[in-house]
Amino acid sequence: MNRKRKLEPQNKYLKPLIVGTLTAIIVTVSIILISALFFVIRDMPKTAAMPIALVASGLGSFVGAVAAAKTMREQGIIIGGLTGFTVFALSLIISLFASDGPLTAFTVIKFIVMTLSGALGGILGVNSAAKRKMI
Repeated sequence: MNRKRKLEPQNKYLKPLIVGTLTAIIVTVSIILISALFFVIRDMPKTAAMPIALVASGLGSFVGAVAAAKTMREQGIIIGGLTGFTVFALSLIISLFASDGPLTAFTVIKFIVMTLSGALGGILGVNSAAKRKMI
């Protein structure tokens, strides 16, 4: 009797969350590294760094949430929002250790962008996974 064990509710989100978070980190770091290369090659203004970081964080959360939702195949908005929030929390912890600066309004904006883009990515990830052809 080989029955598949149902995942416990607390473990149900763990694998998709890890997959989504790692994907989001890889995408965000890649975008930031490419942007840093453009800062070095071209003489870009320093004021462009914050919007680029916000866009990179939003895109990373979005792509990570799509990966998490495709792994989970259900509850896209929840797993997407959790993925965005987890990536935000990790970046916040790292930035608090890296700098002595206080939390700013940019932190709140980054939280909103990352969580909402994660939720949107989760919705799209679940819906795109449902369009598989059955033969």
